[in-house]
Amino acid sequence: MKLQSHLRTVLQEVIRQRCPDIPVSIVDTLPHLSEEMRFRIRQALTDELCETGFGEDDEPNQRGLLLEELIDRVGRPSSLTRE
Repeated sequence: MKLQSHLRTVLQEVIRQRCPDIPVSIVDTLPHLSEEMRFRIRQALTDELCETGFGEDDEPNQRGLLLEELIDRVGRPSSLTRE
């Protein structure tokens, strides 16, 4: 099993925008990434969360909830294959 399509789409978008040197096809190999690459992707997701993931009330908006889930999943390789 792989990431759900909506999570996959957000992850590819963040990688494309924030890590242009990383090919978006890396999403297909997430469970096998090095800790360094995992860190870079988590950092990009965290930066995106800070910039776009909170509403005016400082609570996570819908995008923020997706980003938080991705941060968690990228941080735990075994959760990347769970739907």
